[in-house]
Amino acid sequence: MKTKLVAGLKKQANTLLATLALCLIFGMSTLGYLSLVRQQNAMSVRSQNWNLAMTMVEAGIEEGLEHLNSNHDNLQIDPWVSLGDANGSVYLPTRSFNGGSYRVFIYLTNNIDHPVVLATATVNVSAFASANPFSFLASASVDGSTMTVQRAVLVKAYRNNPFGKAAIGTRGTINMNGNNVVVDSFDSEDPSKSTNGLYSSALRDSQGNVLSDADIANAVSVGNANIYGKVSVGPNGTVSVGQNGAVGDMAWQQGHTGIQPGWSDQTANFVFPETTFPFTSGFYPSGGNIVVPTGTNSSSRATNSTTYPSPPPSSVVGTNSSTVFLPSWTNNPPPGYRTNYNATTSVTLPNPLPPPVITTNKASTTTATYPAAGTYVGSITTNWNGGHNKIQGYTYLAIQSYSYTNITYSYTAITYSWTVFSTNTVFTTNTFDHILYGGDYYYSGSYGGKTYVAAPSRLVVNGSVDISGSGSLTLAKGATIQIWTSGPNIGLGTGNAVVNPDGLAQDLIIYGTTNVTSISLSGNGQFTGMLIAPSANFSLSGGGNNTTDFIGMMLVNSVTLNGHFNVHYDEALSRLGASGRYLISSWDEINP
Repeated sequence: MKTKLVAGLKKQANTLLATLALCLIFGMSTLGYLSLVRQQNAMSVRSQNWNLAMTMVEAGIEEGLEHLNSNHDNLQIDPWVSLGDANGSVYLPTRSFNGGSYRVFIYLTNNIDHPVVLATATVNVSAFASANPFSFLASASVDGSTMTVQRAVLVKAYRNNPFGKAAIGTRGTINMNGNNVVVDSFDSEDPSKSTNGLYSSALRDSQGNVLSDADIANAVSVGNANIYGKVSVGPNGTVSVGQNGAVGDMAWQQGHTGIQPGWSDQTANFVFPETTFPFTSGFYPSGGNIVVPTGTNSSSRATNSTTYPSPPPSSVVGTNSSTVFLPSWTNNPPPGYRTNYNATTSVTLPNPLPPPVITTNKASTTTATYPAAGTYVGSITTNWNGGHNKIQGYTYLAIQSYSYTNITYSYTAITYSWTVFSTNTVFTTNTFDHILYGGDYYYSGSYGGKTYVAAPSRLVVNGSVDISGSGSLTLAKGATIQIWTSGPNIGLGTGNAVVNPDGLAQDLIIYGTTNVTSISLSGNGQFTGMLIAPSANFSLSGGGNNTTDFIGMMLVNSVTLNGHFNVHYDEALSRLGASGRYLISSWDEINP
């Protein structure tokens, strides 16, 4: 049988083959595209899980820091429990969410001021994503059986200083309109920067920084003031300086005005601590009488001694020397004892007779009368008058004087002299409207009058505080006081209305809530302490009688200096960090 090929059928077969080939190509392309889409979807899902794990870690870190800030005095509050290990750590039980969970650990490896917070998060990867495993970043952990993503972050925290490092810190403007305004610093804990912990202009330093968070023109108006420190304002803020004003260190200001290069910037970002009452009940600050030191009496007297004083006095010791003569030898003579030989002539015979030889000086003399016994030596010649047998006179050797060696004994006596100074404290019985004997006190309403603080105390005033006029605040030696007030005003008075005898700003801290809007220091008032009132406008007027008008620091809304005021920042305040919030010093993602 012979088959006959038809040309038309051959062409149809070629077309079918070409169609099948095209379909195969299109099918393979579609499969590849679908696979690519599947892979992209899987990678997107995994990326979302990766990012979700970090979100959970951050939530854990936030919760750990909030627990530290809210319960730092007692971290073992349910559900936080102690692990009981050598690190003194506590942890939070797992908190679960849709598709994941996190756990937080707090390690007190150093102390409560430098804790470590570790947060770990686990996210369940979907079955669709797990069907196409891909590589994750190095710090991810993937469990092949459960298909989870784990991430961990370790942060080191520190307890910040709530008071910053500035003599003046404000949310708003700072205007130094007064004359001869000076801002500088000292350190009450450094003997090279203070005198017995007190301010001394001879030992001052250039850390009297001035800070304003305002980002407006003339946020800080220096005027003709001398700021021995840096000035910092907000991102858009500016600093204006008068013709005779200067900002910089003391050495630079010896020959310059204006702003020293590098001593002004626009990086201010100050955190003003919120003020809330630490308690709402306590002792009532009642009044009464109390004996207090009101002054001193000084006296001095001259003192002499044959021995050097021990211990040496504060005054200069003078050394005095004198020669002492003795008529005869003495047993156990003092150092430097010596014999003195002095040639002496006398008309009379000394009594007692000096040893060893006395020379009698004589001369021939004729007198009409017979010489008295003891006035001559040898014989007497009687002179006759010729043959008349009348005595003409007497000739003899008359004693003129006696020569001999006078022997004395002498030594050099050393004495010491100095002045003894003494100071006596004068005590007076004073009547006070309020006496704080130590502990927590609560007062509702406007607080004024005279207050005496006998021991470390805390006072909450649900109202204004006014110690101006006849009012006063007096601290005993060693006493401290923290005052919280809801305002709206704080009056700090004039003259010696505030008496802080130890001279330490940290001994007197006044906190104002957001309701406190005004603080005044007027006249020749002095203040040694700290003012923390972020909503208050602080006005200082007067001053000029001394160089210690304001010692410490002020954190307020705005400051206006309308007089001759000196502001001295105590650098020791920068080391007061016991009551600040916990902030992050380092952030590291680690292998979970």
